[in-house]
Amino acid sequence: MTIQDIQKHVEISSADTTEEFKRLFHGRGGLYNGWKHLTIDSIDTILSVALYDEESKESELLEMLKEFITTTQHTTIVLQRRHLKGHPSEVIVGELAEDLYVVENGMKIKLNLLSNRNSGYFPDMKIGREFVRENSKDKKVLNLFSYTCAFSLAAKFGGAYQVFNVDMSKGALKTGMQNHSLN
Repeated sequence: MTIQDIQKHVEISSADTTEEFKRLFHGRGGLYNGWKHLTIDSIDTILSVALYDEESKESELLEMLKEFITTTQHTTIVLQRRHLKGHPSEVIVGELAEDLYVVENGMKIKLNLLSNRNSGYFPDMKIGREFVRENSKDKKVLNLFSYTCAFSLAAKFGGAYQVFNVDMSKGALKTGMQNHSLN
């Protein structure tokens, strides 16, 4: 698969983007020969790119994405090099607001795109959060390893009358409390 193939895929995937999170390219799924180390996500006006391995065509890829955002609602590109020590992230184009959020099914979830690990949002768990939302009416919900409390937030949106969040990280729970107060 070439950079031009990725460009076509991203263009097609982005045709219906909104402010909601959308994965535009999921190389980690193993469907794209030679690109299992790349993900590209749309988060409102932000294009978030993660490289999980060194990429010899990184500059060509970034140039293609810079050109791509001139025709979309995206104004910012954030790149995280997950293969490097400390997993550094940087803004390649544009600026990031101090407070960033992803929207999922009407819920606002706080992000940290410049984190040295992950953003605080796990898109692969969207179906799980939808399940919790659909099955939590009039229930108590315990959210272990809650991180940003997105599952308990989904439960509240689904009508849970009480939620409990447990995490070893006080910072994660603080972010989770902010997420609950946002919604």
